[in-house]
Amino acid sequence: MTTRGLIEVFNSKNELLTRIYVASDMYPENGLMCEVARFLSKRYLVNGIPPDGYFDVVNGMDNLAALITAHLIHWHTKIIRRYAKHWQPEVKVGRDALAAGEVYLYPFNADIMDSDIEYLYQLYPMVDEENLPLAELGRPWTSLRLSLRNIGDQILTCRRGTGIRRSS
Repeated sequence: MTTRGLIEVFNSKNELLTRIYVASDMYPENGLMCEVARFLSKRYLVNGIPPDGYFDVVNGMDNLAALITAHLIHWHTKIIRRYAKHWQPEVKVGRDALAAGEVYLYPFNADIMDSDIEYLYQLYPMVDEENLPLAELGRPWTSLRLSLRNIGDQILTCRRGTGIRRSS
C-alpha cells in the first residue's frame, strides 16, 4: 500500500498557488517531504535572481512550487530508471526522459476530503518574499513554515531541515 499526499504552496498573502499530488511515500518520517526538505536546505530565498545564483536560490513561493514539482518528477524518474533495468532491460531510455505518473497537479476546485490522500503538507513563507529588503536577499532560507495534517486528525506543525520534525 502506498502513502499518498498533497503539497499545497501558498504565497505571503495566504493565496493557494498550487497543489501537488504525490502517489506514494508521503509519510512524515523519512518520506518524500524529507527529500524535499533536503533539496530546499541548500537554497536561499530571493526576490529576483542574482547573476550567479540560478542553482542555489528560490525566487519566491511560485518558483518554490515549480522547483518542488520538478524535483519530485526527477526523483521519481531516477527510481523508475533503477527498476526498469531489471523489469525491461531491453528498453533503452534517453538521458533526458522523464517518467510519467507519481506526481500530478491537483485541481483547486477538487475537495481534498474526497481524495485518497493521507497527509496534507502546506508550505507558507514566514516573510513577505515579494517585499524582502535588500539586506535579506541571499540569506539562508530558514523561514519556511510547513504544516502537516494527517487527514482526519489534528494539525501538526513542522520545520524545514534535514527531516520533518513534529512540534509538541
